[in-house]
Amino acid sequence: MNIASQKITARKAAYARRAKAHGNVNANIIPYIKDIAQQFHIVAAYMPIRTEIDPLPAMRALHKAGKKVCIPVIIQNEAPLIFCEWAPEMEMVAGAFGALIPAEQKPIIPEIVIAPLVAYDRLGTRLGYGGGFYDRTVELLREAKPTPYFGLAYSMQMSEAALPKEDTDITLDGIITEKGIQSLMT
Repeated sequence: MNIASQKITARKAAYARRAKAHGNVNANIIPYIKDIAQQFHIVAAYMPIRTEIDPLPAMRALHKAGKKVCIPVIIQNEAPLIFCEWAPEMEMVAGAFGALIPAEQKPIIPEIVIAPLVAYDRLGTRLGYGGGFYDRTVELLREAKPTPYFGLAYSMQMSEAALPKEDTDITLDGIITEKGIQSLMT
């Protein structure tokens, strides 16, 4: 079985784990995201879709604390994301895959990226939706300067087995779950 097929199989199992966690886990992640973000001025998070863990309460808290918060915007397939400044009161419109994006886009470069995921493993492998957007984007950001890259997930989304990984997959620096911040064995 090739890596693409392995990823499809891994995603199916991971979606089921995430859906189960989404309905059963109370995830107060605000203090953990604030801990990670305290040394950065510009923090990238995301607008949740489907059964992704919801970062909005933490994003509001960061904004209230004077941080700039930005969210990803897909410009085109097979290209890096851009990040646009976000504020709780701004007008939002539907973007790619149903995620909300700012109606008026003000691109900004994040100092740390917090990304959603379908599954992760102890080695820092992130399994996303398969578009490679975050991998291309983090690689590009890191060409300019070191940019920490964290996944945000329910702890039940961790795969006990190593996930399939391609050369283009960027390893996470850590994971934020309802249980806290976890360093990953990279």
